[in-house]
Amino acid sequence: VLSGYRLYSSLRPVASGIDGLISGKRVLVPEQGLTGELGKKLNQAAAVLDRQRWNLEQRDTARTEWISGVSHDIRTPMNGIIGMTEMIKKNLKNPEKIEECLKKIDKASEHLLSLINDVLDMSRIESGKVKIEEKAVHLPDLVHDVRSIIQPDVSAKRLSLFIDTMDVENEDIITCLLYTSDAADDLIG
Repeated sequence: VLSGYRLYSSLRPVASGIDGLISGKRVLVPEQGLTGELGKKLNQAAAVLDRQRWNLEQRDTARTEWISGVSHDIRTPMNGIIGMTEMIKKNLKNPEKIEECLKKIDKASEHLLSLINDVLDMSRIESGKVKIEEKAVHLPDLVHDVRSIIQPDVSAKRLSLFIDTMDVENEDIITCLLYTSDAADDLIG
């Protein structure tokens, strides 16, 4: 009877720890006595679950902040489109004003479509439907490629483009060329 009581007493903290894990509480059970090894394994599992819970909370916080930022970014071109549409309604007899507003609507629409595509890309990446292909890239080559793509637009607008890479310390990077090029285009465009 005494050894049965000792086993029951030793299992009580382990059972309590399991209940704690199930309810999402922090768990720390004794690692000595008859159930010391079981207590140690339970504490290790609890630590893993705590780290995973923390990672999920961080991811959820980042996602919430990102969605908040994107929703703000989406409202800006939408308000522009709505405002220009109202302006057109008020100036139906002024073709120049209508043309000006339509150009602004086109720009805002392109920006809005780009934002929506970014949201869809993020969703695909998170769900594992899109693989990010990381490759080693020599940064000066990438900058040269981006420059050659945008230079015609810069010249057409009679602007000059100067890119300073003198203080770049790490010229060899690992990146996804597709998304890096898109980001550079977004920054410059």
